[in-house]
Amino acid sequence: KDFAAPLFLEKLFRSWSLLAGEQSGSNLDVEVIRDGATSGTSGNFSLTESGGGSYKFINANLPSGTRGKMISFKFGNDDEDAPFEIHGFGFDFTPQPWRVLQ
Repeated sequence: KDFAAPLFLEKLFRSWSLLAGEQSGSNLDVEVIRDGATSGTSGNFSLTESGGGSYKFINANLPSGTRGKMISFKFGNDDEDAPFEIHGFGFDFTPQPWRVLQ
């Protein structure tokens, strides 16, 4: 689903966090899309854990001033034979005061 509660208030989206399985040589493409747009902000993150752990923690800020009512995240990988696993995900936002939106 593409929504963030409270649904009818505009939000200031701030950051997101992800817990993925460590996958040496693999990466994760993340695209953030607001309010049903056809494209959004993209980023690429390595899933290689330099400390030798089993998990990769990723924390990322969204561009300053990222506002909207709904948000969606698309995850992918453009490397051949480089799987990825997502174990946990969350994002942070601040609800904005109610106002008339057209």
